[in-house]
Amino acid sequence: MAESTSRPTAGVRSTSDRRMRSSLDDLFDDIGDLPSSSVSGSKSKQSSACTSMHTTQSSSGGAVAGKPLSKCMGLMLGGTHRQRGRNGSSVGTVLCCDSLRCTKCDFKVIWFQGKVWDSGVDYLFFRNNFPTESKLAPMLLGMPDACAYCCQCTWQSISADVVVDYGSELRWVCAGHRTSPGL
Repeated sequence: MAESTSRPTAGVRSTSDRRMRSSLDDLFDDIGDLPSSSVSGSKSKQSSACTSMHTTQSSSGGAVAGKPLSKCMGLMLGGTHRQRGRNGSSVGTVLCCDSLRCTKCDFKVIWFQGKVWDSGVDYLFFRNNFPTESKLAPMLLGMPDACAYCCQCTWQSISADVVVDYGSELRWVCAGHRTSPGL
């Protein structure tokens, strides 16, 4: 019987190899035409790109590059009795995160100490009025020990400590905290 035709012959294989090499050479030539800053071949260039993504807004509105941001170790929300900051930064101290971000709407979470949300608030109220505090204020009621939290899609009135974890309905995460220069 004749040899099977499903196996490529040496001549066909070398032709397809030449075509593939030619295509790869064309791609490498295209990459070579890019400015050198676009191609990051070293690890130092890659790490500087990663840290530049961790920028924060300065008070003047411009981005400030710095160290990567530290995240909370366990996310805690609470009323006015809790201090704010990075939870886990001090042993024995429980802090409420003051750098919350919603993964659902991708907005920063703001809070109002000594306030709770009126029962008449709804999703459209926050969609239309967030983050302008003066527009949100009419639906805030005074309550000394509570804290009213909101983003553009979710709101909570909290007076006791609440742990936010993966099983929680809240999709809020720590956006990160700047560490002091000595750390």
